[in-house]
Amino acid sequence: MSKKPKHQDNKKAKPPIVDGWIELGPGEKIMIDERLSKEWHQHGEKIKELRGRILAVCIQIELVLDSLLRHLFFPEHLFKIDQVKTDLKISDLSSLFLYEVIKVLRLSDKYRIFQKLSTQHKLLEDRDCKTLLADLDEVRKVRNLFAHSAISFVPVGDPPNQTLRPEGYSERKRIILDQEYILHCEKLFSQTIQLMDALRKAITRTEQ
Repeated sequence: MSKKPKHQDNKKAKPPIVDGWIELGPGEKIMIDERLSKEWHQHGEKIKELRGRILAVCIQIELVLDSLLRHLFFPEHLFKIDQVKTDLKISDLSSLFLYEVIKVLRLSDKYRIFQKLSTQHKLLEDRDCKTLLADLDEVRKVRNLFAHSAISFVPVGDPPNQTLRPEGYSERKRIILDQEYILHCEKLFSQTIQLMDALRKAITRTEQ
């Protein structure tokens, strides 16, 4: 797994107030010349693109988690219903459960349910879900940062040679959104998807 992202581990850290603004602390100064203005604009466009890409992958991961929960609650091979005597279809109940229960839950609730199932469900009794659970929790934090936190730009250095550092906010910490953080997210997403696909295939093989 990649290294944890850098952050300012300060319990008094506050989230950015306005998305895309340059944020100055008490007594700090900035000189916005043509170079820095251009950098500010470029950073803003990159953050918009990054936010969209990350949220799209997080949605993909959440959809797979929805499917796993649906299957774990309604594993059709464990149900024995005489179709001659009843019109009840497990697939209908499964779909109802997915769209009327699972889809209305927050990601944190889905994670908590899957966490419980990982130690109590028959289909998962021989599966080690610890790494997947840790990754899903990290995905939740990343998703919340880009879905609910404004992202500001903090000046680094002294005028006129300052650069801008994008920062977000998650779990009471300021997160530095540099290239190292982006690489961390890419590895996190890739590993999470691989683990979920492997679990889905393992459960499907169990049915046969």
